[in-house]
Amino acid sequence: MLKSSSSDYLAVYGAKSDSVVVKTFSNLATAPKASIDSAMWKVTEAGVDATGNKLYSFTNKKTGAVLSFAAKKDAKPNLAAGVDKWSVTADGKISAYYSADGSLGLVVSGGKLSLGIASAATAFTSEVNSALKARTLAASDLGDGFTVFSLNFGEAYQENIFEGKELVATQLTGADADYVQLQEVGADKIGEKDAYFGLDTTKYTIAGQKDVFGYKFAKDSTWLDNGYHTVLNGDFQKFKFIQDLSNDKVAVYVKNAPVYNTTTKKFEAALTGTAADVQVVYAQVTNSKVLTVSKLSGTPSTIEQGVAPSVKLGKGTPATLPTGDGVYFIKVKSGDEFKYVYATASGLELKKDAPNVYNPAGQFYVVAKGGKYQFVERNFNQGLTTAAAQIYKVTGKDTYRVDAVNSAASASLAAGEEFYFEYQKDIKAGGKEYNYMATKYLDKVAIDNFAYTLNLISGTEGVDDLYTIVDGVLKVKKATAEDAAKFKVKEVSAGKVYTSNAHAEGVGAISLGDTLATATYKLYKQYTNDTVYMVTSDKNNVREFKVGNPGAHPTIFTFKTAAGNGYLLNVHGESTSNTDSLVVLDVNTGKLIVVAEAQINNNYFDLAVEPSPDYATLTAPGHKLVKSAESDGKALSMNPKSLFAEVKLAGQEEYIDSLFGLWIDTACVKDVTRPTYYITTGNGLDSTAIADGYRFFLVNPQDSVYSAVKNTAGNYESKTNEASAYWNATEQMVKAAFVKAIVYGEDSLAIVRTKATAADTLKNMAVNPAAMAFVTTANNTLKIENKTNKEVVDPTDATKKTRENVVSYLKVINNVLVWSANRDEAHEFIVEATELHPTSNDNVEEGASAISVIANDGTVTIQGAAGKSVVISNILGKVVAETVLSSDNATIAVPAGIVAVAVEGEAAVKVVVK
Repeated sequence: MLKSSSSDYLAVYGAKSDSVVVKTFSNLATAPKASIDSAMWKVTEAGVDATGNKLYSFTNKKTGAVLSFAAKKDAKPNLAAGVDKWSVTADGKISAYYSADGSLGLVVSGGKLSLGIASAATAFTSEVNSALKARTLAASDLGDGFTVFSLNFGEAYQENIFEGKELVATQLTGADADYVQLQEVGADKIGEKDAYFGLDTTKYTIAGQKDVFGYKFAKDSTWLDNGYHTVLNGDFQKFKFIQDLSNDKVAVYVKNAPVYNTTTKKFEAALTGTAADVQVVYAQVTNSKVLTVSKLSGTPSTIEQGVAPSVKLGKGTPATLPTGDGVYFIKVKSGDEFKYVYATASGLELKKDAPNVYNPAGQFYVVAKGGKYQFVERNFNQGLTTAAAQIYKVTGKDTYRVDAVNSAASASLAAGEEFYFEYQKDIKAGGKEYNYMATKYLDKVAIDNFAYTLNLISGTEGVDDLYTIVDGVLKVKKATAEDAAKFKVKEVSAGKVYTSNAHAEGVGAISLGDTLATATYKLYKQYTNDTVYMVTSDKNNVREFKVGNPGAHPTIFTFKTAAGNGYLLNVHGESTSNTDSLVVLDVNTGKLIVVAEAQINNNYFDLAVEPSPDYATLTAPGHKLVKSAESDGKALSMNPKSLFAEVKLAGQEEYIDSLFGLWIDTACVKDVTRPTYYITTGNGLDSTAIADGYRFFLVNPQDSVYSAVKNTAGNYESKTNEASAYWNATEQMVKAAFVKAIVYGEDSLAIVRTKATAADTLKNMAVNPAAMAFVTTANNTLKIENKTNKEVVDPTDATKKTRENVVSYLKVINNVLVWSANRDEAHEFIVEATELHPTSNDNVEEGASAISVIANDGTVTIQGAAGKSVVISNILGKVVAETVLSSDNATIAVPAGIVAVAVEGEAAVKVVVK
C-alpha cells in the first residue's frame, strides 16, 4: 500500500474503477477487504530512464489495472493509455515524464489526488502493517464479496471432502465473530438437520502422530445432546481463515478438535482454557497425502506436526430465483402455520393474512444486482435485508436462506430463517407505468373522452342498479344508468406521490426505482364545471356532498383498488395531509356521506363509463357544411373578395352554394383526445394552383396583428396594429380569415405571402393557426377552437422575444367571424356531410369519398353508401353490427362507446356513440 499521510492511501475508486483516488482508512484491521485490495499495488521493475534511474509499473490488486494516465499536461487522474512507467525518488515521490519538457507527478492535497509536475509530487511511503499480514477473512471475503466459494488445497489429497464442491460460509457472531461455518451448496442437510463441514472423531493412522494430528474431516450435523455423544462437536465445525494480503497466502484453522482420553475412554475437546485453534495441515500416509489438523505451539505459533497446504479461494456461483426479478410475497413457517412478511415504519413483522394484488402492503420488489438480491417492501420502502444479499437454496425444499436479514426484524425472524418466495407475475413494479398499482388511474384519453357514473355495489344478492344521483346532495337510489349523475374527472395529483401511509411521500420500493403514486381527482359536470364538494350538515354534523361552485375548497377523491370488487372512494378534502376518509351510503337517508376508515364497513363502487368526449372526431377528409346551430340557414364560408370568414345564406349577395361545401381534412392526430382539422376551400384558385395542391385555409391571423413598439416610458410592449386588415376595432378582436397555403410532409403547412418568411412555415400542429378543434357542448353542437401562440417582447429589449400560447374560439358578430378568448362567447355549429362540391375544385377531390358517418345517441347514420356492406366493431374489435345498406341515409343501432365503422371499399372511421 502506498501511503501519503497517516491514513490516506493511493487506490482505485470502487464505483468507477478507472478513477484513481486516495482513500482514507482509519483502521486497516476493520476496513473491508475489498476496499483494502483496491489500495494495494504490485510494483514491478520496468526498465530505466535516459539517466539510468529505475522505472516501475504499478498494478492494482483488486482490478488488475496498470497505473497509467494520458500523456499530456492537463491529464486527469483517470486511467488511460499513455504514461505507465514511473520513477520513485528516495523520499517516495512518484512521477513520470511524457515529453522532453513535460512531467506528471502524483499530488495529494486536501485528501484528493491530482496530477502536477514532478517537482510538486507528494512523497509516498510503503505501508507495512500487521493487519495486512494477518487478515481474518469474513464470510463474504471468501468468495470475493460472496459467501459462496471454492476451497482448493493445491494438491490431490485422499478423502478430500472439500474438493470440487461449492461451499457457503455463514458468519458467526459474538465470541465466535472470527469464525465461519461451512456447508455444501445443494447438499446442506442430513435428513432434516443442517449439515456442516468439520472434524470427525475418526482418525488416520500416521507414524509418530500425537494429540489431534490425524483426525479426519467429515460433513455432519451439530451434536447438541451429551446423552448421545461424549463431546459436542460445535467448535469442531468453526473455521477461521487468515490471509496475508500482500501475497494472498491463506492459512485455515479450526476452533477446536476432538481427542480421545485413554483413561476415561471418551472423546473430549483437545483445547481447554484460553487455548484456541488447530491449523489445517497435510500429512503423508504411505503413498498418499491427507488433510488433517495440528496443534500450534511457541511464539510466534508454529505447526507441531504436518505441513501447511497451499490454499486457494475461488469465487462460487450464488443461487438465483428461477422466476427472476419482480414482485414477491415472502412467507415463513412459524410453528405449525405459515405467516407472511410485512414491513412496518421501523422494521418487519409476520402476519397470517396473505398480501393481495391490490395493496402494496406485503409486496416485496426483488431485484438481482451483481449476483446478490435486494428485497424492498412497497408499502414502507423497508428492506428485508440491510443491503444486497446472497440467497441459498435449501436442499430438498422450495425455500431459501438469506444473508443479512434486517436487524430491525430480529424479534420476528430468527437467524437462518427459511423463506418461501411466491412470485406474482401479474404485479408489475419498477417503472412509471406501474406507479398507480394501488389506485384507479385514468389516462388522458379516459379523462377527456368519457364521463363516469358511481354505481354502488350492493352486498345483497339481487339488489342491483344502485346509482348516484343529484338531489340537492349526492344520493344513491335504484335507478337506470340514464338517470344517474354523470361526472367528468380532472386529475389533481399529476405526477405527485400520495400514499396510504398518512400520505407520506416516497412509498414504493424507492431504493429500487419503484415509486407508487395515488391518482387523485376532482369530479365535475361537463360543460357547466359544477364540481362535487363536501359540506357539513348543520343539523347532524354529517359530512355530505353537493354539486356546484366549491370556491377554494374542492373535494379530492381517490379510487382505491383495495379489493377485487369495485373501488373504495377515499376523500382527502382540500389538503392531502388529512387522514383518509371513506365515502359510504347512509342507509337511513340514502345520502353519500364521509366517515373515518375505521368507523364502518366498506362500501364499494363501480365506475360505469359513458362516452363524453371534450372534442369531436369528424369523418375526414370530406366535404362538410359547417352550419350555424341557430337554425337560421347560415353556414361558414369564405368571402371570395376579402377572404375573411363569414356566415351567410346560400344565394345571399355573391354567394353560391359551392362556397359552403368546405373540404375538411385531418391536420393532426398526435393527441387522440384533441384531434384537429384543416377547414379549406378551393374557390378562387385557378386550375394550376389547385393541381399543385394549394387551397385557402381558415386561420387565426392574430400573429399579424400584434407587434413590439416603444411606449412613452421608453419600454417595449406588444401593441395591437389597429390598421391591420385582420383587426376588428369595434370588438377589439382578431378576424377569422382564409389564407392560401399548401400542406407538405405529414404535418407541415406553408402559407403563401407576398414576402414569405420562415415563420410562415408551420410545423407544430399543437399551436397551428390553421389547425381547428371542434369542442363538444351540452347542446350536441360544436364550437371551433384554435391554439396558437403570440410573440411577447422583453420590456427593455425588443430583440428578446418569447412566445405564449393563445386559445381562441370562433365568435359571430353581424355575420363576421372573429376570434374570442372566451369559450362561452363562441358560436355553436353543426357539421354535416354535403353533396355540394366547389365547381372549381372537382379535380382536386376526384375520387374522394362522398360517404359520411354521423354518430348519434345509440345510433350511427351512414350517408351515401346504398347497396354497400358495412361492419361496425367496438374498441375491442368485437363486431356489433353487420348489414348491407338499403338507402343513402341508413341509421343503425349500436351500443354506446367508441366504434369503428367500415363501409365496403372505404377506410374505417372511428366515432363516439352516446
